[in-house]
Amino acid sequence: MGQDLAQFKASLPALLDRGFPPADPTTGNFALDAIMIWRRARFRRLFPDVPELTSTPRLRDAREKLG
Repeated sequence: MGQDLAQFKASLPALLDRGFPPADPTTGNFALDAIMIWRRARFRRLFPDVPELTSTPRLRDAREKLG
């Protein structure tokens, strides 16, 4: 994804809000196939064969709405 580990960890909450596949709860590992599908779905004009993802952005903290 073009980020080092520290950058990825900092970006992860925002990525999850945008439908990024979460880590497995048991292993903590990310499914690379799921990440590939998510990335392709974000650039539909380049990959029209990928079905659309349905996700609604959500607030991580109620103060974000107030700020």
